[in-house]
Amino acid sequence: MSIMNPSANTAADVASNLKKLGAAGAQMVEQALYQRGQELMRKMKPLTPLRDGALRRSAYAGLPERKGREVVVEVGFDGASAPYALFVHEMPVETNWTEPGTGPKFLEGPFDEMSKTVASDMANSIAAMLRRNRVPKGY
Repeated sequence: MSIMNPSANTAADVASNLKKLGAAGAQMVEQALYQRGQELMRKMKPLTPLRDGALRRSAYAGLPERKGREVVVEVGFDGASAPYALFVHEMPVETNWTEPGTGPKFLEGPFDEMSKTVASDMANSIAAMLRRNRVPKGY
């Protein structure tokens, strides 16, 4: 599409281009948010207590879903491990963790860290898509 400015690199530039793109712009937002969800999952897995590994294997980042005017990507733990994940997530720091480097708040810690830059990270991802004239076709 020729409506994109390849030098667009500010949030305002990206927002302007997304508005011009309409539905394609919404797809770019979904793609960028999905990328952040995948990144969160990659960051939390090594911090997740191992024991038998079932908890790590149950981690997921869902596909983007539109809920009204919002786009949501859910990251968490699925199946029978979900209640256990919540229990372990909230255990005290002083617990004798079986795997070095793991412990409580294994999802919350990376989420809090990423929340500081998620908007600019998404803007950068979308700006890169715009510079390459790439509208995502799938995830």
